[in-house]
This record gives sequence, C-alpha cells and structure tokens, in this order.
Amino acid sequence: AITRNSTLFEAQRETSRAPSRIPSELSDDYTMRQRVLVNDWYHDESYLLDTARQLLWTRAQLAEQEDLARQNKLIGTYDLRETRSALRVMSKMRLSGKRVLVV
Repeated sequence: AITRNSTLFEAQRETSRAPSRIPSELSDDYTMRQRVLVNDWYHDESYLLDTARQLLWTRAQLAEQEDLARQNKLIGTYDLRETRSALRVMSKMRLSGKRVLVV
C-alpha cells in the first residue's frame, strides 16, 4: 500500500513526463533484438498526483477493503466479477503470511 512513509513520490525523475517512444538505446531490450513488433500506442495517464481519487490509504480503509474481499463483495478497480476472478486465482496460491501487490 502507498503510505505516508512511501518514497514512491520522493524519487527524482529525469524528465517530467514518461517518453512517448522507446528510447533507441533500449529498443533491443523491448523488442527482443527486433524479434517482437512494437507499435506506437501512448497514453498519458500521469494523473496520480493531480486527480487521483485518493493518494494515501489509511489502515482503516485497507482493513475495510480486506473485509469486503473476504466476504466476496469487493468491487475493486474494475468490477465485482474481475475482482472475484483475481481473488479466486490468489486463493489457489500459498499466500498466507505473505504480502501481495496486484497491479
């Protein structure tokens, strides 16, 4: 979870925006040495610090989300069906006592 102690937003950036094209020096890595076709398709989704509904979550909010997930009622980012599907897959893994980040 992103918390007040997180260094996620404190790191210096080389540029103010992500590049819209793969830098030439990284092209071979992204295309597996030109074996994979890459199409230009850029989305500027740099909203996090400006318009995100919520940047920091409290422990109470995380506990509430956890409780809804246990009850199979967590809607999540997409919809109830997608969240249930993700939870079903995770339930088959040995995650007890471990931390999980789903992006």
